[in-house]
Amino acid sequence: MRGLYAQKLEETRAQLARLRELEHELERSVAYLDGCERCEPERLISACSHCDLHGCSSAPELVAGLHSQRQ
Repeated sequence: MRGLYAQKLEETRAQLARLRELEHELERSVAYLDGCERCEPERLISACSHCDLHGCSSAPELVAGLHSQRQ
């Protein structure tokens, strides 16, 4: 029984680590997209993953991935 619980504990810790990584990526994406509110809608869609208007850093993976799929 202990072995099963130890295994489940490790699986839970791994899942929590993945969720923390996702949380941080979502935070970076929201912060990046906050700067996009000043863009015109036409520019927003086409340039969001590689913004050169406000001196943004490169787009977070979630933003870049979403926009690369749309093209």
